Amino acid sequence: MNPRQFIRHSTVLLFVVGVLAGSPVLLAQINDSGFDSTHLHIANETQLFVDNWIIESAQGVTRRWHKPVRHGNKPVLEKDKPWEIFPYFSYADYQVLRDSKDKLFKCWYEDGGLEKAGDWRNSHSRVLYAESRDGIHWEKPELDIVRHKGKPTNIVGGYAMPGEESSDKNPWPKRKIHGQVVIIDPNPPSPEYRFRMIFFPLGCAHSADGKHWIPDAEPPNFGSSTHLGDVITLWYDNDSRDFVMNTRKGIMARTATPETHPRLKQFTRPYAPRRPDLMNLRRIYQTRSHDFIHWSDPVPILTPMDDFDNIDDEYYGMGQFQVGRMHFGTLGIFRKADNERDVRLVFSRDGVRWCHADRGTPFFTPSGGKNWDAHMVSIVPAPIEVGDELYFFHGSTAGHHDYWLGGREKLDHPEARDISLTRFAMGLATLRRDGFASLDTGDVRPGVLSTRPVSSPGTTLFINARCREGGSIRVTLTDINGKTLEGCELEKCDVFTGDNVRHKVTWQGRDTIPAAGSFRRIVVHLKKAEIFSFRFDGGKASGKGPAQDEP
Repeated sequence: MNPRQFIRHSTVLLFVVGVLAGSPVLLAQINDSGFDSTHLHIANETQLFVDNWIIESAQGVTRRWHKPVRHGNKPVLEKDKPWEIFPYFSYADYQVLRDSKDKLFKCWYEDGGLEKAGDWRNSHSRVLYAESRDGIHWEKPELDIVRHKGKPTNIVGGYAMPGEESSDKNPWPKRKIHGQVVIIDPNPPSPEYRFRMIFFPLGCAHSADGKHWIPDAEPPNFGSSTHLGDVITLWYDNDSRDFVMNTRKGIMARTATPETHPRLKQFTRPYAPRRPDLMNLRRIYQTRSHDFIHWSDPVPILTPMDDFDNIDDEYYGMGQFQVGRMHFGTLGIFRKADNERDVRLVFSRDGVRWCHADRGTPFFTPSGGKNWDAHMVSIVPAPIEVGDELYFFHGSTAGHHDYWLGGREKLDHPEARDISLTRFAMGLATLRRDGFASLDTGDVRPGVLSTRPVSSPGTTLFINARCREGGSIRVTLTDINGKTLEGCELEKCDVFTGDNVRHKVTWQGRDTIPAAGSFRRIVVHLKKAEIFSFRFDGGKASGKGPAQDEP
């Protein structure tokens, strides 16, 4: 038992003994011990202002949410090779990771092999691979795994089409590989398992380099669940050393429809509000595994809400990542009547109970018009930190969700007749590092905010903040009783007037904070300015940024 656990357990024990003995003196001694359930041990981890958890008081500030901005008006990865038939960048179906070993951005994406609209059941899916040094300019390496008309391709596994030849390096030359997702295992049992893949029909594979794949001998299992939907995203929990899968159950939208409910022959089934037994809406389930083969029973973690979501909103899929202790999800919102999809940001302190950011306002939306990403967007990969920015890779299309799939409905829509109108590709959008939300003043009155008492071994304070013209930020530190720490007085703080994701706070040029490791409040005075996050540094601990492919 570590010292913190000992103190906590001892305090609980003494509290119980005191209550049983009726001893107010003992309870007073506990209260005077300096420990309080409202005090936070934050280590040296990034602290964001997406919720009020760490804020003790605020005046003259408002929370502003920020959205990723598209990098240019063209995709960074799209169909441009003769063997690419129907690249499919949807939820699952593509993944981008930055390999810590060679620093390359690596993308695995599906070619659906679909040659005409409405013929999905006869498609022949396979996995393709691309890489980039900067995340903007991508190359499709010529690999000797599958040849197209005698020439090497970037196909790394899956169905070989007519006119193509598979080498013995392609483990699935006659098998569809659909909905694949790839993750880098930070603790592989051997180097051959550094890259892991799961796909439909349900199977797993491993690879040493992400290009040459070996099927796992045992298929994955999910407890008592016998069938999953074909939307999967993966995240690695470094604390528990678990693979975490966000997915959906294959029959979750297949409940029976009562005879009294009218029903049309459409792509999706009717929804009955306030009837959990007739939910018939896509929602997010989660399952965990230590070995990538044996998974827990999937449990629902996010379900559409009658009093919050629109009547036709469905939760399509969700990528997940972590900043400090805060979990984030890029939740796909499928708006059935419009047949479009956008992305909502959700966040959680424990990865189980989720909140919808910005009151459910979309985090990333289709661009509309005649643009290449007009009607559907998705964000599957975790953002990748590049300098002062986060890179969000989004899958998008000018088409709608399923007009091109609805062959049996015989829809009167151009996309139901011409598959080329539903062309998927991958784009890039960027956001300030830690820039999900800020606490911002107006342009007339100043603002001030104070954190709850926090403890960190760090000896230096950094803030991610931005000042407008004529704006400024000053910081002071107090002890738990509100007394200003000597040397950290407001008038001694060196005024910040710039825009910096990692500004070191100093007082008359001094950056060392007294009483490192003790509890203290951070009080921030703002004028025409906003603050996104803060963190301590130095001491014996180090913090986390956005979840990377490896620790």
